[in-house]
Formats: sequence, structure tokens, C-alpha cells
Amino acid sequence: MRSHLIKGLLLLSCIFVLSESRAVNKKEKHYLIKTVSEWDKAPEAVKIVEGTVTRKHGTKKYKFVYKADDGSCCEAVLNVKKSGTGHYTWECKTTEKLDDESDEHYKMRRRHLRKNKKPTEMKGSGEL
Repeated sequence: MRSHLIKGLLLLSCIFVLSESRAVNKKEKHYLIKTVSEWDKAPEAVKIVEGTVTRKHGTKKYKFVYKADDGSCCEAVLNVKKSGTGHYTWECKTTEKLDDESDEHYKMRRRHLRKNKKPTEMKGSGEL
């Protein structure tokens, strides 16, 4: 019984080592901002708010949240293989006040968004 427990723990530790996850560092944040600017129809990234990097079977997976230049908040996933090829997806939600929008209209829209929990959305995906 004890040997099965030890083998199971060793297997779990190997799985953990093969797919380590950590927070993105400053260099990776600059890389992600630059990369997002090359994506089709994605809003330009201004700041990476938070993110993690997971390495699994030679592929890096970046999961991050960024603020866009249009005021929206975007969630994105970028998978990059060792060869430099990969796939990305992004989804943005805009709840910011528009320039031509009155304060009353903005408050009404915010109440509507909170009620329905469905702000204006933009989505996209593509290949590197």
C-alpha cells in the first residue's frame, strides 16, 4: 500500500513539473503588448493587468488580462510553440463612457449592463 502511495505522489510531482505555472514578468509583459498589436482586429494593448505563463510539452501558454487604448478590458490566451508558431484568442468588454455619450445615458447603460451582465463584447482568434 505504501509503495502505491509513493508512486502516486511521484507521478503527481512529475505532472506538476511538466506544467509549471508562474506570473508573467516585466519582459514578458512588453512582449505581450507588442504581440497584441499584431493581432487582427484586437484593440491595442496599453497595459498588462495580470497574467500567468504555463509551460507544458514545449508550448508556452500565456493567459492574461490587458487594458486596451479604447478603455476596454480584455482577456487573452496566447499559445506559442518552440517553433514560434501558435494560436491566440481574445475577448474584450467595453463599459466605459463614450465621448459623445451624455452622463445620463451612460448611467442608464451601466444599470442595464449590471442587470443583464452582458456589456459590449468583441472577440477574435487567429494563428501566429
